[in-house]
Amino acid sequence: MANGRSDFKLLDDFDGRDKKEVDMKSFLLLFLSLCLQYSHRVFLIVVAVMMPVAAVGQTPADIAGMGIAGDDHVYVWYRDGRVSSGTSKQLECYRRIYSYSAAAAVAARAGKTPANIVGMAIACSDDHVYVWYQDGTVSSGSSSDLDRHRAPYNYSLPPGKTPADIVDMGIAGDDHVYVWYRDGKVSSGTSSDLDKYRAPYNYSLPP
Repeated sequence: MANGRSDFKLLDDFDGRDKKEVDMKSFLLLFLSLCLQYSHRVFLIVVAVMMPVAAVGQTPADIAGMGIAGDDHVYVWYRDGRVSSGTSKQLECYRRIYSYSAAAAVAARAGKTPANIVGMAIACSDDHVYVWYQDGTVSSGSSSDLDRHRAPYNYSLPPGKTPADIVDMGIAGDDHVYVWYRDGKVSSGTSSDLDKYRAPYNYSLPP
């Protein structure tokens, strides 16, 4: 060991790639290189660096909402109040899991917890995160502060639909909000008027 900083430069460089997708081949090459240089100490260091925190204890049932930002990063909000950022198949590879806060009104009224979220989406035009709640309100914010840009305001559903009927939501490139319902229908509208542009029509699922 020449000195405390330069000996671990390889590790520092590797950790700096936190926002890049690291494939298994690159990891194996790095692991073998470190093993040759630092022997048994490397194993503990590499495991600590590479452990995908978002994957620990999370299942698909724990997901409260998902969205894709303008840079194609996939954001996933979990019901335990945490969020991760990654790709479609590696949900935490760009940013390790971190906490988010629901609408500030959570301290003052019911209906603003992760369990009360019925839909989430990211607007490509400004990367604002929109969150629709069971109590008929929607907020706009960032990935970690869900009402940073706009406090909860009311939204309306198509006739005969309730928040409990919502399967998922998404925002297209033209900022139109799409809502898929459990009865096989989909509507198009704004964040506050979910069928303003098109009344519910049928959608089909893969075989």
